[in-house]
Amino acid sequence: MAYDVFVPMDAIRFAWDALKKNLNFFIVLMLIVAIFYNLPSFVMMALFEYYPPIDMGSMQSVLMVVVPLAILSIIMYLLIELGLIRISLYIRDNKTPEIKDLFNDPKLLIDYFIASLIFGLMVASGMIIMSLGGFLIGQNDSSVGFIIVLALIFFVLGIYLFLKYQFYGYLIVDKGLGPIEALKQSSKLTDGALKNILVFWLELSCGIAAVLLVLGILIAVPLGILTALISKDLFLYFQAAMDFVSSAINIMIVVPLTKLSIAYVYRVLVEREAKAASPGVLGLDAGAVKVAE
Repeated sequence: MAYDVFVPMDAIRFAWDALKKNLNFFIVLMLIVAIFYNLPSFVMMALFEYYPPIDMGSMQSVLMVVVPLAILSIIMYLLIELGLIRISLYIRDNKTPEIKDLFNDPKLLIDYFIASLIFGLMVASGMIIMSLGGFLIGQNDSSVGFIIVLALIFFVLGIYLFLKYQFYGYLIVDKGLGPIEALKQSSKLTDGALKNILVFWLELSCGIAAVLLVLGILIAVPLGILTALISKDLFLYFQAAMDFVSSAINIMIVVPLTKLSIAYVYRVLVEREAKAASPGVLGLDAGAVKVAE
């Protein structure tokens, strides 16, 4: 198949090679990420262990515990996302990242939160509208077909909006753009490249799914059957172990592979934009069109 902008598989190859080349770095990095991802859960467990008098029947007591932890979870997630974007861009630009880069962008937190909120509402708006419409129309037989068609339309619309505006985080980190400007610039970057980007996501998703499926068929299923035949208790321990392995694969391979792949695609789009427009055009100034060597 001929591609107009970039070859989707090149992004995945780059990410895989970069992950292998920087494996030790990513092992340490993603262990730290896993700890911070689960930090709110650790805090909650500690609270209930050392302060058991907390009355879970009282709404005020629940809110005093849950709301701060929910805010902490959001902050930690956004900070880590910004750090992973920064690190993936460094690797794409042949720079040497450091662990401290994971938390180098707290000043961008508010812009990234606002942009993420707008992006999420845009992508999910169609399904929200469809759900409300389905509730108002009711569940009578005559409206079922209409709701299905509406669902398909809004599903396609959600995919389109996701592909169009997905690079806002990379623009915030890379160029320091505000939330609205980052979303607008993402729309400009992806003009004429949506086919390539869609194929990229399909290939990346299918590749990850295929690997997980093979691991499941060759390892998880046989061992699961064996442990179930030996002992039900052993099978429960096996399930817990497999859940841990699945989480480890996701955090150690899937997350960095995805971030690195997107960084590759983002840089290709920025390079294309820089070649097509002189500095100062389309909202990019001279510093914004600096292209990775």
